Amino acid sequence: MLQLLTNHKELKQIYTYNSNPHSSFDYANNLGYKQGLSSWNNDLFTPYLNKLINQDILTKVYDFVQNGQREALYQFSNGDEIELFGENHMNIRIFFNY
Repeated sequence: MLQLLTNHKELKQIYTYNSNPHSSFDYANNLGYKQGLSSWNNDLFTPYLNKLINQDILTKVYDFVQNGQREALYQFSNGDEIELFGENHMNIRIFFNY
């Protein structure tokens, strides 16, 4: 069952990549890093998000686009969450909920 998590942190302007992540926050931080490196021609965010899903680190709760706006929620096995809001891989806002 999905819980309402009250603690959250917006991930933006992330300049460090953790090549050996241990916690859900490390993975979330790396998502913010990949999103910051993405450009119109080079989306680094989506492949990293898909990698985390394929490795069962994240589970998709929902992810939809309506009228060009994306809203998504992904959950870690420990209950922490990643929320995405925005237009595309460059203009999304990422929130880490714990």
